[in-house]
Amino acid sequence: MAYDEYLNLKEAARYLGVSDIKIRRLVNKGLLKVSFDPLDDRKRLVKKTDLDNLKTPRPATSHQSGRSTGESKEDTSHRNRGSTPNES
Repeated sequence: MAYDEYLNLKEAARYLGVSDIKIRRLVNKGLLKVSFDPLDDRKRLVKKTDLDNLKTPRPATSHQSGRSTGESKEDTSHRNRGSTPNES
């Protein structure tokens, strides 16, 4: 294992410009593989190439490009005016 190919979780967060918590969530979801430091098995390490793969844009799926709440634009227009849908 070449150490320059791996970063600990804090370094990985800095490398991607995200929080430590975000890195831990990616690990817990299985989106980021970890290895254990052979000299200290308390330390978790990630490959730089795996981090670079996360930086690569991926095409959006149909459910990612639509509204997440299922509301139409008209349903949410009252939010911009500061009134409720029943008020005129």
